[in-house]
Amino acid sequence: MYSSVYLVGAGLTRSLQLARRVPLMLDFVSVMTDYVARNDVVLNTLVTMELGHVYEAGCDQCLRLAEEIGTNVKSATKEQRERFAELVAARPPESIEKLFERAVAGPSLNIYTSGLATYFRYGINQVFSEIGWGLRLELLEHFLKGRFQDEGGTHTFVSFNYDLAVDRGVERAAAGLWQPWEGYGFEFPFYTITDPASDSPTDGAIALPSQTLPRGSSRFRILKPHGSLNWLRPVPNSYRPIGPNAASDMILPLDADGHLRYWPSASTFNYFTIAGANRWPHDYEVLIAAPSPVKPLIMQEALDAEAAAIGTADEVFVIGYSIPRTDGDQWSLLRKAVQSREKAIETLTTVNYQAPPEYFGDIRELFGPRFVREFNSGFADFVGAI
Repeated sequence: MYSSVYLVGAGLTRSLQLARRVPLMLDFVSVMTDYVARNDVVLNTLVTMELGHVYEAGCDQCLRLAEEIGTNVKSATKEQRERFAELVAARPPESIEKLFERAVAGPSLNIYTSGLATYFRYGINQVFSEIGWGLRLELLEHFLKGRFQDEGGTHTFVSFNYDLAVDRGVERAAAGLWQPWEGYGFEFPFYTITDPASDSPTDGAIALPSQTLPRGSSRFRILKPHGSLNWLRPVPNSYRPIGPNAASDMILPLDADGHLRYWPSASTFNYFTIAGANRWPHDYEVLIAAPSPVKPLIMQEALDAEAAAIGTADEVFVIGYSIPRTDGDQWSLLRKAVQSREKAIETLTTVNYQAPPEYFGDIRELFGPRFVREFNSGFADFVGAI
């Protein structure tokens, strides 16, 4: 059976953008400032990042304005929001991954920074929730439908993106043969089509058993080593000490038709009740993580599955993914997986936009394929050329 693996980075989602900017690693903070005027969650995230000192470069004006706004984000004036957005957008670019690592690992300096990791996750979630399906998804769907025509082939997508663009494209192109509750390399035991009405346990949403949903085909799989904005896991607390690796209670948000959707919550606390279970409502959070060596078990399982897929793939696509040198874990994983192969990868296709020649050279050297196809004018031109 012919096997294809697709390594997908933020460059793919950016190539599909329409009216609203899609963030890349180095301009994520700049893109977040687009939402400061109307979105208190994003404003709160950026204010808390200033107060938490997660940036490498200092900005005294940013910090002073963050201190003014921080006491009551909802009351921030139009002028304060605009000026703060302007100052933050002018900061030197820093990788979202590095900022996330600092946000998670940094000390709790005060009442604001104690929740920095939570604010950070929900700020990212709000950006992509607002973008939603406002993308040129027909380009991705057209490409995938062409790839899926061979009914005997398998397709493993390794998406390093928090967003759901690839997930949505696969869902639509596979026409029901990929089911999200079981298609991420593990099974979600529960799903929900509702959202909490407030951050109170009495206004929690209901989660239903996923076993009642349709099953898909094992030919299609999406692995997300950095997590996903539609993966909800229980928050451990002293009353119910759920370990950070526990997958037994994870919840997947779906729409009323059983299709993918973003989880739009703007609340710090999000309570769910498991239907039919004798349990108190429990707080849930988005499961995304920085690319560090210590990951929740779900992420490590995705990395192991990625290595196994690369070890047997006939064809590999690298689309909008820079494989940054800073991600030493990924470089090591790919090198070991390629070295473990019994024969060379048949075909390597690399798609990027105005990448330097050395990028393509590094990719060729890393995978050592028999045949190479390289496209450097963006995903849209690539789709038009095949």
